[in-house]
This record gives sequence, C-alpha cells and structure tokens, in this order.
Amino acid sequence: MKKLSLALLAFASLVPAHAAMLTSNGSLSASDPTYNRVNEALAHSGIGTNVYYDVFYFHTTGTGSVRMEITTGTFDSFITLYQGSFNAASPTTNDVEADDDDGVGSLSKIIRSLNGGNNYVAIVTSFNNGVTGNYTLQVEGAVAAGTQTSGVPEPSTALLAIPALAAICLRGRK
Repeated sequence: MKKLSLALLAFASLVPAHAAMLTSNGSLSASDPTYNRVNEALAHSGIGTNVYYDVFYFHTTGTGSVRMEITTGTFDSFITLYQGSFNAASPTTNDVEADDDDGVGSLSKIIRSLNGGNNYVAIVTSFNNGVTGNYTLQVEGAVAAGTQTSGVPEPSTALLAIPALAAICLRGRK
C-alpha cells in the first residue's frame, strides 16, 4: 500500500496545470462605463478616448501560454490585459499587453505567457468611441476561473485532486 500511495502522490505532483477554455458572450452597450483606453504601445489612446468597456477577471493555475481572443463580434474590438487590478481612472497602471486586430478581421487576440497563481483582468472594448455591439471572448490556457462580476477566482478542480488523493492514501494506511 505504501508503494501505491507514493506512486499516486508522485503522479499527482506531475499533473500539469489544468488547461481550460473560458467563454463569455458579452455586449458593449450605452449603459456600460467608459474610459480612455490604452493603445497597443500601452500609452493613452488618442482615438479611443471615451469607449464603453466590459471587465473579465481570471486566475492562472500554472505558468504558460494563455490566449485571449474575441472570436465573434459586431464591431472593431480591442483587448487590454492587466495583471492584478484595473482602474479606469488610471488605465496605464498594471497594463501588460493590448491588441486591436491580431484576431480574425478587426477582432482582437492576445497570446502571452503568464505566471501561475496570479489574478488577471481582460478589458474588452472597441477601437473607436461610442461603439456598441455583441461579442464572444474566449480565454484559454492554464486558467481556473473567469467572471464578469467578481475578482475572486474559483478553485481549480485539478488542484483539489491532489489533497484528495493524499487523504485517500493516508486513510488506506490505517
């Protein structure tokens, strides 16, 4: 039983971070807040000075490549990635990367290696001021949770498996 316990624990420690895909259907509307977004150089934009935006929070479960992409949209989209927190009054604070058209057509896409165990914020907005419309945001990679309403990530079920296996092994020793 001891060899089985050690084997299970060794296997659990080798399991890579859980790759997940988070999908959110959203809409920029005239009731959304506005801000002066950054440009792709991460400086204040001279074009998107009063754009509607939506906020998406997610948590990384492991270090690795994460893809954030507007896969469908009815407008010229723009994504900005922030580490930790986002403050619309100070949009250049904590910004990591921004993209206008690296996706299909005029849709946005960011692919970036992110550090595990961190909270990130993706801001979905438009390239031009006053634009509204529907979109689909996908976030894929070593991510645990995503939400529009809370910055508190949900625990990853893959990470919960390790203590569960340890408990089973310890119980079998009695």
